[in-house]
Amino acid sequence: PLVVPELRTITVGGAIVGIGVESSSFKHGFFHEGLLEADILLASGDVITVRPEGEHAELFRTIPNSLGSFGYLLRLRMRVQKAGPLVRLEKIWCDSPGALIEGLKNNCLRSDLDYVDAVALGEQGGMLMLGSYAKQAPSDNKVKYYGLWPQFYPSIVEEGVDFITTEDYIWRWDADWFWCTQIFPGLNFWIIRWLCGPHLLRSDTYKAFNDVMIKNVLEPFGLNKNEELVIQDIEIPVDQAENYISEFLRVCPSGRIGKIKLRRKGLPITVPIWLCPVKGTGFPLMPMAKDALYINFGFWDALEGAETKGGIAAGRVNRALEDLTTTLGGKKTLYSNAYFSEEEFYRLYNGEAYKKVKELYDPTGRLRGWYERLAKS
Repeated sequence: PLVVPELRTITVGGAIVGIGVESSSFKHGFFHEGLLEADILLASGDVITVRPEGEHAELFRTIPNSLGSFGYLLRLRMRVQKAGPLVRLEKIWCDSPGALIEGLKNNCLRSDLDYVDAVALGEQGGMLMLGSYAKQAPSDNKVKYYGLWPQFYPSIVEEGVDFITTEDYIWRWDADWFWCTQIFPGLNFWIIRWLCGPHLLRSDTYKAFNDVMIKNVLEPFGLNKNEELVIQDIEIPVDQAENYISEFLRVCPSGRIGKIKLRRKGLPITVPIWLCPVKGTGFPLMPMAKDALYINFGFWDALEGAETKGGIAAGRVNRALEDLTTTLGGKKTLYSNAYFSEEEFYRLYNGEAYKKVKELYDPTGRLRGWYERLAKS
């Protein structure tokens, strides 16, 4: 595909009816931009084929980000691209948020790059990561294999050039759920990782284990009543991206009350934030400026402090991030907890376009609606 979402468990259909982004998105946009046609099972029981033109073109355009509320995708035809066997990954340190954003903007203009993303380390700056396909590694820089051991995410605080297989690059974040395996301390030791093996070092395993712990231990004993999970991917226009970093850290004080941390040698320990540039989509249920450059800010942590009183039910930090996103002209993706009222949600996400198509293809509301899927899942 033109874009391969970052975790192994993100399905093709899920990345269409939701939103999928990765480091090739600076060139190709979101995952759904590669969609050519789809067979969809409607609420009526009919199966139809939708394409960009023709009788069902309006449905085709409203499937992305609809959360499956129009029907079930049965078959997809996607654009694909040629890939090389290796990725040459260059890591360049930028010593301020402004320099990091400028580095992303400038490198998104380069035609010789296949992948561009970055990790901000709080307000200290961040690491720019530039990838391009390669046929082979030079003799003085052997292919590096990440995943089981060594872990990928600790390497992103060190400048340099790595050659890694394209498959390892595509799934570089999965073996540690980006950096969220920090909540499982044993997984920082090679012997534990070796005993687990690659079949367990996967994002779906971590999520399943974490869900079981929350349901059977933390919630019954009230151990997480004031803990708030902040799991967000938020698209911000590039001209607001530097401002967003400082405002995000003010609204979401993870450095003080969060669990996830990262340190670059010689600098204080701080908070990692994934930055992935993406071209704005023209599909109506994710209203953005088409082809304009945005930065996807990915952040995943559990916070507990005065700011999170009431926990996930109150959602104080998440609500503040939603407000900040709206203020700066951004859009959050809809895979995680959302606190919008129904009226606010439809206003921000082009509800009129959704309702028009819903009335045409599911007039009796046999399938759960868009907002219901978001707020009451």
